[in-house]
Amino acid sequence: LLPDNPSQVGSVSVTVKVLDVNDNAPEFARFYEAFVCENAKAGQV
Repeated sequence: LLPDNPSQVGSVSVTVKVLDVNDNAPEFARFYEAFVCENAKAGQV
C-alpha cells in the first residue's frame, strides 16, 4: 500500500434465504464475516 492512499472500507448487508427442512427457526452458532478482494470477479468470493 502506498502511504499517501488512505484505506477504503465498505460494508453491505446480505440476505440469506434458508430452506425450511424441520419447521424450526434457523439458528447460527456465531457471527459470520467475509472479505472480498477488490479485484474479485462477479460471483467470486
